[in-house]
Amino acid sequence: MDEHIPPVEAARRLRMVVAHLARRFRTAGVGAGTSRLPFSHVVVLEILDRQGALTAAEIAAVQNVRPQTAGPVLRAMEDAGLVVRTQDASDRRKQPVTLTELGREEMLAARMERERWLASAIDQHLNADEQRTLHEATLLLERIVRSTIE
Repeated sequence: MDEHIPPVEAARRLRMVVAHLARRFRTAGVGAGTSRLPFSHVVVLEILDRQGALTAAEIAAVQNVRPQTAGPVLRAMEDAGLVVRTQDASDRRKQPVTLTELGREEMLAARMERERWLASAIDQHLNADEQRTLHEATLLLERIVRSTIE
C-alpha cells in the first residue's frame, strides 16, 4: 500500500470511524452485571475519576452541554448513590460532585465491559498481523493527541 492518501482524506475517514466506534461503545452495553448504566452516567463517572471533584457547571463545561442539561443526570446519579454533592468550605454556593465507592465500582465495571467488547471484536475480526498494525496505528494516534495538547 504505497499509495499516498491525502491527510484530509485520512482525517475524514478516521473521524467517521472514531465516531462510529464511539456510538458502538454507547450501545455495546455498559454497567456492572445486569445493571446497565446510561452512557451519560458513565461519561460523568469517567470525568470525575479523571479530574476529581467538580461542580455541576464544570461537569457541563467538560461535556460541552448546558448546566441545565447536566442537572437531571447528576440528580439521577446522586439518587442512585453513584455520586455525592458536598458543600465547598470556601464558597458555600458551590457544591462539588464526587464519586462514591459505588460510582467508582460501576465506572470500572463499565470500562472493563467496553474493553472486553472491543478486545473480543479485535480478536474475532483481525488476524495477528492486523492486530500488530492496529497497535502501531494506536501509537500514532496517541502521538497526534499528545502533540495537539502540548
